[in-house]
Amino acid sequence: MLFTILGTSIWNVVLVNFGALAGAGWDKIVRYMNIYDYIALFLIVVLCALFAVWFMKKRKARIAEQQAEEIKDDENNIVDAE
Repeated sequence: MLFTILGTSIWNVVLVNFGALAGAGWDKIVRYMNIYDYIALFLIVVLCALFAVWFMKKRKARIAEQQAEEIKDDENNIVDAE
């Protein structure tokens, strides 16, 4: 708990000092941060889409592999039955 208090205290002091330094220019900082918010959101959406495509391809390949094994097992059972 001591480290939590120390860490948050340091963080708060830094943020308050940055806010004091920014002063009236705070609006300009917020505008730039909004641009970076949109960029970060776009990157997150793209990464999620890429992950979804990768996951679906991996799943489709696994299903195809399982079906191929089942067909091979069925062929082996037919040969064994003869």
